[in-house]
Amino acid sequence: MPQLLKLTVMAYEGPMLRSYLGMLAAAGYMVDRLLLLVQKRDPATRKLVLPWLPSGLRRAAAARVQDQRLNHWPRQLARRYGTVCRAWQDGLAERFGFDASAYRWLQEDCAYEAIAQSVDTLFVDGFKDPAMLDALRALPARTPVLFTGGGLLPATVFEASNCRFLHIHPGLLPNVKGADGMLWSVLLRARAAASAFYMEPGLDTGAIVRTTEFAALPVPADFASLDIATQYRLFYSFVDPMMRAVLLRDLLEEVAGADLFDLPAQSQDPSLGTTFNFMNERLRRLAFQRMHELAARNGGRG
Repeated sequence: MPQLLKLTVMAYEGPMLRSYLGMLAAAGYMVDRLLLLVQKRDPATRKLVLPWLPSGLRRAAAARVQDQRLNHWPRQLARRYGTVCRAWQDGLAERFGFDASAYRWLQEDCAYEAIAQSVDTLFVDGFKDPAMLDALRALPARTPVLFTGGGLLPATVFEASNCRFLHIHPGLLPNVKGADGMLWSVLLRARAAASAFYMEPGLDTGAIVRTTEFAALPVPADFASLDIATQYRLFYSFVDPMMRAVLLRDLLEEVAGADLFDLPAQSQDPSLGTTFNFMNERLRRLAFQRMHELAARNGGRG
């Protein structure tokens, strides 16, 4: 029987959500609740999805659009570059000690009920939608909520005092904040990293629960033959999300049985660290070259 966690997962569809769920399933966990957010707007065009349809049909159509948009690259890359994708998956699973079945969730239609006791779908127009705040306020007292990302939560969300938001950032806090954190960590610190922290209003500013710098990633030899845009998409489909999921698994094992609402945490010094922007192509190229160098030096090629 899976071990039940007192944890609510709040997320849009996409590789990050599916990596967390796949890792939890592979590690033998279930969560007590999934709040699945369905966007009223097309994630690509930002236009309302079929606003003339009745609400139920419109929500179903929007959920399909969201799935097609946000899970496009894992599926497309697995079809076109299956050998490289599988090499990454097998290498990461072996290096960091998880079952590669965790990746099924990225490429197959898996039932949410297999990982969550309760699944609630919220049809919302962004994080400021009153329906989302109402749903959070309706949760039991002292509910830990794993927020998987997809934007900056507005200050109003933190008014739901019965909830506390746990997030895993792909970089070493407080040093590396902002976008492309795992690539910046590789480029500047020579190690991929991730940090679990309790969110506060602001960008990556909350109290830190756990940080990890990972050993050199097992970069497949064929990865370097891909163009930079494809390397970047593959990294954010199969690598960055699963490394964050590894930290989640390690944290759960470390604090086994503890209340996830109130884990020991260290406040950040706001004067420390740098907030980075998304990398341009030249910086991405340098980061991936650095990743290959580190893998070769540490015998990490697949």
